[in-house]
Amino acid sequence: MDDLDRVADLIASKSSVLLTSHIRLDGDAVGSELALADGLAQLGKKAHIVNDGPVPGLYTYMNGTHEIGASVRELRGDYDLVIVLDSSDRERLGGISNALPQGTPVLNIDHHSSNDSFGEVAWVDVHASSVGEMIYRLLRRLGAEITPNIAIGLYTAIATDTGRFLHSNTSPEALKITAELLGCGLDLTKANNALYRCTSFNLLKLRMLAEETIALHAGGKIASMHMTKRMFAETGTSPLDTQEFVEIPRSIEGVSVAVLLYELKKPNQVKVSFRSNEDVDVCAVAKQFGGGGHVRAAGCEIDLPLNRAERRVIQAVEAALCPSCHGATP
Repeated sequence: MDDLDRVADLIASKSSVLLTSHIRLDGDAVGSELALADGLAQLGKKAHIVNDGPVPGLYTYMNGTHEIGASVRELRGDYDLVIVLDSSDRERLGGISNALPQGTPVLNIDHHSSNDSFGEVAWVDVHASSVGEMIYRLLRRLGAEITPNIAIGLYTAIATDTGRFLHSNTSPEALKITAELLGCGLDLTKANNALYRCTSFNLLKLRMLAEETIALHAGGKIASMHMTKRMFAETGTSPLDTQEFVEIPRSIEGVSVAVLLYELKKPNQVKVSFRSNEDVDVCAVAKQFGGGGHVRAAGCEIDLPLNRAERRVIQAVEAALCPSCHGATP
C-alpha cells in the first residue's frame, strides 16, 4: 500500500475533520484547504477549516474563504481527524498547535523537504509542486468530483507555489493537472485577474517605499529589500498583502538570491523570505535561523532588530554562495 492509499483509507474511515495550515497563510494553504473541504463534503464528511490568522484579502475571490475560522476560539473539539496542510512542522501552526483536540490523530500532508514527519500519519512528497497538486491526486483517489469551486482552489495552490509557473518546481505533472482543472470548469480568468491583475493603490504605495530599500550585495549576486511596521501603518497595508514582493529583488539581472525582510508586530521580530535563482540551497540558510522550506524558496523568523537581522542574513547567504571566500558584506 502506497502513501496515497494509506491517506485515502484513513480519511475514508473518519466523519468529522479539522483542516488547518501554517500561520501567515499563502495561496497553497488556502486553496488546498478549500478544495479538500469541498471534496470531503461531497463524501458526506464534516470539514471545518480553522487557522491561526485571517485569510489574506488576495485570496477572498474563492468561495468559502469567509467561513474559515481565524483563531483557536473557533475550534469545536468534536473532530475524529486533524489534517495539517503545507506545514513543515507543528510549530508553524501557531496557536492552533497547542489547541488541537487531545487524542485526535493528525494527518500531515506537505511537500517541504524540511518537514519533520510530525503526526500519526505523514504524507510528504518533496517532488510535488505544491500541496494543491497532492490534494488533486487525493481527491481523485477518494472518488470526489473536481467541481469548478475545487478547481479554482487547486489552481490557486499550484499557480502561487510555482510562481505563475516560472519557478523550477513547475513540473509536467503540475501542468498536466492544471490542464485537467480547465477541463473541470476552472475559471482561469477570474483567478488570474484576482491574483495578478488587480492591486490596491495602497499596496502600490507600499511597493514604492519597499523598492527604495533595495540593496545589492556580493557583487550583485544578492538583492535584499525590507519593510518596516511604519511603512505598513503609513500605507494601511499588512504583511499578508506582500506575498509576491520577494519577486521584486529576485527579478534584478544578475541576482542569484533574493531576500525580503519585514518587521512583525512583536518588537525586534523579523520575517525573512528567501528565493534562489541558481544552485543555492536557501532552505539550508533558513534552517540556520530555525526556518525551512524548499531548496529554491524558504523562510524564517529572527528575533533581532531589522538592521541586525538583515546583516546576519546577508552574511549567511554570502557564505552559501561562496563558502571559501565568506567575508564582510560589501
